[in-house]
Amino acid sequence: MPQNDGYQLAPKVTNIQHLSSDIFFNMPGQNFRGFAERVALVTGGGSGVGRAVALQLALEGAYVIVNYAPRDAEGGRVAEELREMGTLAHAVEGDVSRAGDVRRVFGAVEDAYGRLDLLINAAGLAVRDVRLEELSEEDWDTATRLTLKGTFLCAQAAAPLLRQRPRPAIVNVTAGAGDGVCGRGGNLSAVVAHAGVIGLTRAQAQELAPRVRVNCVAIHAGDGGTAAEPRSSSSGGHDESAPEEFSERRGGAPDEAARACVYLLSTDAAAITGQTLVVGDSSRRRP
Repeated sequence: MPQNDGYQLAPKVTNIQHLSSDIFFNMPGQNFRGFAERVALVTGGGSGVGRAVALQLALEGAYVIVNYAPRDAEGGRVAEELREMGTLAHAVEGDVSRAGDVRRVFGAVEDAYGRLDLLINAAGLAVRDVRLEELSEEDWDTATRLTLKGTFLCAQAAAPLLRQRPRPAIVNVTAGAGDGVCGRGGNLSAVVAHAGVIGLTRAQAQELAPRVRVNCVAIHAGDGGTAAEPRSSSSGGHDESAPEEFSERRGGAPDEAARACVYLLSTDAAAITGQTLVVGDSSRRRP
């Protein structure tokens, strides 16, 4: 099994048998919007929004590659869950903020399927709040590397594959919708990373147009958490440490964010590119 900086990548899938699309149309209650037998790579697919996107794409008939972080066993279990639903799926371990890992992930995609139609960049970091004077260089670099750099590296690797396919699309997922646009004290590194993803989406859309559509789903974390892992107290309520003005605003749940991602990837959104769709209510503030 190939090694990379001490990380193990999941085995590449070979000799995949073609599955008839009839299997998907026999699944009750599904609305196929051009996803049947399309190949989708979901980064950060082991939990949160990434997992929810992977599940919804599988229900729509897509073949799904779940990328998950090193030492995160959940990614493999998500792929097993998708296969139990009757679709082609496999998991590839890799840190998307490392160029070497990204090359291996996309190499596995090419070896397994020979094509890529859809990319969902949902990998990111649950960044803790740190005030300006206390924010370390390491905290800053970690936040921007995992959230922003990973989104850039994956889109860069995906572009040559996507250009060869009909109706290709990218959706970048970011958290803190209001923070990424307006900023919020106590969360500087996350603000920069999220705002960067929104700006990167617009730049990618312009550069890859008209062949590849690129959009962003920005999730408002109503309790001060992140898109991937909303923060909550041990009792399941709001985090008591969340800033007062932020704590009562409603955040977007992973399933809601996933539906937004699937919409932007679908033929229903064929005329939409370079846009950011906010999920969750970031407008309400405590008086």
